[in-house]
Amino acid sequence: MAIESYKVYWRPELHYGVLTIVDSGQSYQLTVDNPQEMMLMVDILRNEKPVSFFSRTKAISTGPEPVGEAE
Repeated sequence: MAIESYKVYWRPELHYGVLTIVDSGQSYQLTVDNPQEMMLMVDILRNEKPVSFFSRTKAISTGPEPVGEAE
């Protein structure tokens, strides 16, 4: 199922953040302690479609997309 919405919380002085994902009406929180990892996840959520979330592994995934998109 595609992700419905997300919310980002980042505390730069603590190098700590939480990414909250809403999928199928359920809310899941992913703890992130690396700013580059947080930026990558937010970039995927903003720019890719569709994006799926796997609650068991807490993984996000894109696709399927055709090879060589004209972007």
